[in-house]
Amino acid sequence: MFKSVKQKVSDVFKSPSAKVGTVTTALMLSAPAMAAPSKGVVIDVAPVVTSLQGLFEPIASVGAAYLGVQVAIRGWKIVRALI
Repeated sequence: MFKSVKQKVSDVFKSPSAKVGTVTTALMLSAPAMAAPSKGVVIDVAPVVTSLQGLFEPIASVGAAYLGVQVAIRGWKIVRALI
């Protein structure tokens, strides 16, 4: 019978070639955006990079604390299993 638009679209995306085509199209459409700096457009990223560099140490300390807790929990489970 008749298929809805949603069914037709989902049928198209079931094939691997459609998935590759979609990715290729997305890359081709983003190419002009990536080429903008070569046309004389300058994007200043210094303020963003500077603010992100200030977050390295807090993020690293939180990550280290998380890993320390995970190792302690795993170690405690191993010790408990041996007792």
